[in-house]
Amino acid sequence: MKRFLALMTTLCVLLSLAAPGLSRGALASSAMFPVNLPPATALERSSGGIPIEGFLCYNEYSDYIGWRETEQDNWQLLDAYGNPVSEAIYTDMMVARTYSPELFMFKVSVDTGDPANRWGLLNPDGSEAVPPRYTDVRVINNRWAMGVYATEVTGEPRDYVVYDKSANTRRYYLIESADFYLEGAYVGSVGREDFSGGDVYAHGDYLSIQRPDSQYGYFDRNMNRSPVVTSYSTEYDGNYDSNRGKVVYTHCGTGMEAFTPSCTLSASEVSVPYRDNYDDELVDLQGHVIMKLSDKYSYISEIYDQYLKVRANDKYALLDFSGREILPPEFDDIGSYGCQPFSNGYVYAEKNTRFGYYDINGRETCPFIYPHYNHYEGLMFMQMDNPDGSCTVASASSGELPETYKSVSYIRDNSTVFAAQHFNETWCVVDDQGNALLDLVKANSLWVNVSGTLAVAAIDKNVFMFYPLD
Repeated sequence: MKRFLALMTTLCVLLSLAAPGLSRGALASSAMFPVNLPPATALERSSGGIPIEGFLCYNEYSDYIGWRETEQDNWQLLDAYGNPVSEAIYTDMMVARTYSPELFMFKVSVDTGDPANRWGLLNPDGSEAVPPRYTDVRVINNRWAMGVYATEVTGEPRDYVVYDKSANTRRYYLIESADFYLEGAYVGSVGREDFSGGDVYAHGDYLSIQRPDSQYGYFDRNMNRSPVVTSYSTEYDGNYDSNRGKVVYTHCGTGMEAFTPSCTLSASEVSVPYRDNYDDELVDLQGHVIMKLSDKYSYISEIYDQYLKVRANDKYALLDFSGREILPPEFDDIGSYGCQPFSNGYVYAEKNTRFGYYDINGRETCPFIYPHYNHYEGLMFMQMDNPDGSCTVASASSGELPETYKSVSYIRDNSTVFAAQHFNETWCVVDDQGNALLDLVKANSLWVNVSGTLAVAAIDKNVFMFYPLD
């Protein structure tokens, strides 16, 4: 199944942003538009019909946006309603690269006098997740972030190439250390012997950090080192113990055995607090059996937060942890989104090569009449491209929407709205019930944030209109 990703190329100006001079780093493409947003009254002026100019920074998963006035040098962050949530102090602003689109942060820089060590991360609320003083910064997950500090070198080895505008020259930097932040608080550092630019993953309160030898070392939330080292990143390392006649699972972050009575870990410390035991049992960290599958089911296929995807006679079913059957075993596939099968209370499924939706109580809310071909999957919507070139949209909550569109954009994770273009070239924003929150907007393109509270219309080259939606 293909997942529909919003096409930023539909916007009239698209620039791939990168930190000036950095040859590598935790960056992502984001749209940057010349837009002038005067303080405080910008949305009122725009919604009243006044075009605005300047610079904007966001991407297809944004709720908040970065902006800079044309006559100013610094950037500021605006919330989902267009209200300032940070001071205008940042010399650069862009969308930070993450492993998941929902892990949204802004990468920002300030003038520190050092062309390299000046980058940080902003949370969506405008608070600093990582202060702007590093050569590189990364979003690890929704709790963890890091900053990389590098020192200048004249030859090899080197990790970063930075262009110094003031001296019109290239400067070279070598990673010295990495600082780690948990929920915005600094918790500790590692040196180059533990990190030289490799991958870093979070497993609850614990980190796995790729070392220079490509092995993974493990650390707790205070950056205390675990005795475990593995060749790949994993939360638990399972090995068969011939003396005990079973697979023993070691929690890599601590080195203790998990899923056994002696385990002292709690569910809040780890990312996966359960596992399937012999395919038909679900056990917790202390080895207690949470539930056992009935003979109706063959084995546990996926474990989510409070839900199980199980297999029976080559079909999938969905159960909760009490064993209650939410969806019967009659599906070729059941969608999942991170640690949950449901998004906004709906689950996406496939049956006999057709697609549809159920709600959290197992009630069919969108009929299984849509073929799998020529189809793009969103969490709340399905878009079908018709032979005549039009687009039909089906909603998880209400089935097929009454209107067809010339094009559809911004169907994405956890959003209950999307933007679409009519055949008369005007644009609209539509919710999951088919209601137009904004309609007949004359524009080259229309962007809407994930929360459905703000739309930005590209009226002409470097000319935009802002529309509050609620």
